[in-house]
Amino acid sequence: MAATQDVLQEGDFGPIPATEEHVGSLWGLVHSQSRLQKAGYVLWPLGQADLDKKKRCGRCTKVIRKGHERQKSRAQSVKLAPTIAQRIAAEVYPLPGKETTHMGVQSHARSMSLQTNGADIVDMMQDMTLKKDNKDGKDDKERGPPMNCRFHPGRIQSRASLSASIFAWTCCGKNISSPPCAAEQFHTTRVYRRGELESNWQYFSTPHPASTLDPSSSSSSSFFFASPPPAPVVAVVIDCEMGTAASGESELIRVSAVDFFTRRVLVDSLVWPDVKMAHFNTRYSGVSRQSMDAARRARRTLAGRAGARAALWQFIGPQTIVIGHSANSDLNALRWIHPIVIDSLLLEMRIQPREEREERGGKTKDAEQEEGAAVGTQEATPSTAEEDEKTKERKRLYPGLSLKALTAERLKREIQVRGQGHDSLEDALATRDLLVWHVVNKPEPPLVD
Repeated sequence: MAATQDVLQEGDFGPIPATEEHVGSLWGLVHSQSRLQKAGYVLWPLGQADLDKKKRCGRCTKVIRKGHERQKSRAQSVKLAPTIAQRIAAEVYPLPGKETTHMGVQSHARSMSLQTNGADIVDMMQDMTLKKDNKDGKDDKERGPPMNCRFHPGRIQSRASLSASIFAWTCCGKNISSPPCAAEQFHTTRVYRRGELESNWQYFSTPHPASTLDPSSSSSSSFFFASPPPAPVVAVVIDCEMGTAASGESELIRVSAVDFFTRRVLVDSLVWPDVKMAHFNTRYSGVSRQSMDAARRARRTLAGRAGARAALWQFIGPQTIVIGHSANSDLNALRWIHPIVIDSLLLEMRIQPREEREERGGKTKDAEQEEGAAVGTQEATPSTAEEDEKTKERKRLYPGLSLKALTAERLKREIQVRGQGHDSLEDALATRDLLVWHVVNKPEPPLVD
């Protein structure tokens, strides 16, 4: 890697020869399947148990954790007066076999109808609005049962302003990023159409190069080459941007890929979503609804995940090394199974102690790394100055895990500028150069004693 070392010393992160030595260095960094699985990579099609874990609440759209779904409880199994239902749900009444107090009732009273015209606890709380935590000294039992499902009962509506369109909720009139204005105690599982989950969460493995691909058709996953397809590249760096679907799922809206060795841009396109969108997460993705609509009218978008996968597979084969920063998010958004991966996030987690990572923060590529530098004073003592130097050195060695922080420290480059959103092509190039840094420097844990 002597040639690469010279390139880095000159501050030029240009092309690297795809020599046998360089390719071997990359293969030495490929993660094992067990490590990828532990990091959240999908390595085989999902089974029914996995699909059940993907089910979301029909109101707040969050994934329903076990025990938080709507289910029959002591308060829901009979018709109860509202006050009684609240107290039972809050576990005020004792369990069978325990002594009763002035707060309790006899055990047989819990299994009988107390009010034929009453409402069960879910019906009773359907119109309950979300309020701030009580600060009046009341305990949890006096406040009632916890509200696990918090949501906006309205829909998102666009409102034109002098500068741009503003998206707000019709229920409360507030911005789409505002806290929920309503709440329920239990989640209600969304009703899925037959085969909907299976179709939405179907994963596809990287195919072998075939003569059935046509790069001129970006609106379909079926392609046709008149001549044999080009050979897959050795290593590809990918990065994706995601928005939020109406269902609450993260949805692919942009994909970028570059050749690791040549830095050539292979794919860089917006992706027209397969599903109805709630918003495009413009603050982080850098993609707005207007830019997406304009690109589609100009026929410059890929058609959903299938179109994005097909565009990538023009350059990627089963033995191609796929590189990314927290690439499991990108592969999941693409519904793509590829077991040969180098994840720069996992490389950094290996050389940064857990306590340092937690102190720096920024564990995902979408997280904004807020770094506050300590400012010295004129009255600083020599020992304090020495401590500052140690702090700076530790920050240099352990900058955190976000791509933004790592690029700033390792590459002396600024990306993901606040207020401008992310750029998947810029992030892919930064990930590529960060991996070059790892190949050249070969850091081993721990970096310091």
